[in-house]
Amino acid sequence: MIKPHSYDFIYDCGLFHHLAPHRRLTYLEIIKRALKKDGYFGIVCFNTDGALDTSDWEVYKEGSLKRGIGYTEKRLKEVFSNDFKIINFRKMKKTNQPDDLFGEDILWVSLMESL
Repeated sequence: MIKPHSYDFIYDCGLFHHLAPHRRLTYLEIIKRALKKDGYFGIVCFNTDGALDTSDWEVYKEGSLKRGIGYTEKRLKEVFSNDFKIINFRKMKKTNQPDDLFGEDILWVSLMESL
C-alpha cells in the first residue's frame, strides 16, 4: 500500500488517454492521495491529432476507447483544473528519429502542481 502524501512527483506517460471515463475520478484520487502537499504531476497524453476526440457518451455507446481518447486542450484542463495548478501545458515537440530524444506532436505534455 502506498503511504499517503509520500511522493514529490508523479509522472503519467500514456495511461490517462486509455482510461474509461468512469475511471477518471479514481485515477485523480489516487494521484492526489499519493502526492505531497505542493507536489508535482506530469502527464503525456493524446491530443486530438493523435486520437479521436471521443465524448464519454460515445465511449459507452460504442463500447470502445478506439485505441485511446484524444483530448482537446479545454477538455483536458477541465479534468485537472479543480485539483491542480497548471504550470505548463503544450503540445510535445516532434523530433526526427533517430534522435536521443523522443517527441511526437500528437501528444499533450503538462506539468501541474497539487493544490
